[in-house]
Amino acid sequence: MGNSSKKNVLLLRSGVGVFGAERVVLELAKGLMDTEYHPFVGVIQNQDPNSTELAKAAEREGVPAIVFECGGAFDVGTIRTIREFIADNQICLINPHGYKANFYGLAAAGVGKLPSLATIHPWTETEYNFRAKIYTFLDKTWLRLVDELVAVSENVQEILQKMLPQKQCTLISNGIDVQRFQQVTPEQRLQYRKQLGVAENDLLIGTIGRLVPEKGYQYFIESAAALSQELPNIKFAIIGDGELREDLVSQTRKKNISERMQFLGVRNDIPELIAAMDAYVLSSVSEGLPMVVLEAMAAGKPVIATSVGDVPKIIAHRKTGLLIESGDIAALTAAIRELAENPQIATLMGENARNFVEQYYSLAHMTSKYVERFDALISERMTDV
Repeated sequence: MGNSSKKNVLLLRSGVGVFGAERVVLELAKGLMDTEYHPFVGVIQNQDPNSTELAKAAEREGVPAIVFECGGAFDVGTIRTIREFIADNQICLINPHGYKANFYGLAAAGVGKLPSLATIHPWTETEYNFRAKIYTFLDKTWLRLVDELVAVSENVQEILQKMLPQKQCTLISNGIDVQRFQQVTPEQRLQYRKQLGVAENDLLIGTIGRLVPEKGYQYFIESAAALSQELPNIKFAIIGDGELREDLVSQTRKKNISERMQFLGVRNDIPELIAAMDAYVLSSVSEGLPMVVLEAMAAGKPVIATSVGDVPKIIAHRKTGLLIESGDIAALTAAIRELAENPQIATLMGENARNFVEQYYSLAHMTSKYVERFDALISERMTDV
């Protein structure tokens, strides 16, 4: 398998659906296809039915993907399977994304035997989940064994530099395939809005992500309930799945906005769904540098976002979108209302957002930074031999 004239690398991830970190893996793999590296997207399967969606998405994009079955928290068989794949495909570097990928990737590659570059995304807010506390603690222990680290945001980099000052930690901001979000035609946009029951003169406000506590979707629903009483033509959509789905659907029913709020689940047509929106909302209480915000901006959508993580570095208030404090339902409601009542301002913000992402967050820029680190690590290992 692989291209004999290229160096094979394994990008490893365990997750649910294709959201922030999974999109980083997928975009990076696509970018590497045009370099001297040949990527494989490795997906560690878990009990969730959506845990192999990343592998399916990679295959749709023409990127080789492999699913490693995992039966529990620490599955020796998974380590063996990944180790065999590394040997059979002459993998020269492993790039794990996330605590589970870090553990299994390092265990399979062998500490110090194969160059390892771990990409660190924001850790789950451990206040919500005791199990996450354990995983986060273990992850910080395993990272001491990685050759180098990549932080996807300045906030993550600061944490890593304090925690592991002896490790080289490079900041590589997320990048996206901008054209992918600009190829949806006006006809396709109208078709999708029709499928969603959204008329031409309606306003569709959407959000995308895992349905987990740190995303703050309860605030989005509260705001939607308030606006539904004011604006007869406004509708809402939540795209994604997760542990809070039933709770959020129940909240929507209690607020009597089930006809206004759609739960669309995990989807593989994100560019078309974003194109169908009039504005995008990020209601998170915790983030790094969210891929989906970059995607919405690339599609020319005005973004209303909470001022968390590195979000203020990509959203210039009143230029490319609107910033609010997390948990502030009144501010979120006012921001959506402002864009709804001022479509010209919303359009201008969307245009500014698209121009900004094109200039600073391209896939080519992200890929080149990873290639630099891949080259350096492989060269160092060859020198040490």
